[in-house]
Amino acid sequence: MVRNLFTVVCLFVRNQIAKAKETDPENHGLLPEEMGDAIRESMENGATGICLFTPDRMTDEHWVEFEKAILKKHVIK
Repeated sequence: MVRNLFTVVCLFVRNQIAKAKETDPENHGLLPEEMGDAIRESMENGATGICLFTPDRMTDEHWVEFEKAILKKHVIK
């Protein structure tokens, strides 16, 4: 239990450090490497689509990851 909590905290801190380097001053949105998991999890839990609130902030890397994620087949849990 403690190890799992430690892992979660470490991942959270690492993501926050990575997000601090992003050009998004409010640290909203996902990093490119977070998009696939977020989209997969949403679709597997019954989402019927994806909404982009800040498409103008997406980098080329975001668009590549977005396209990969939306073209995958998702099985509803």
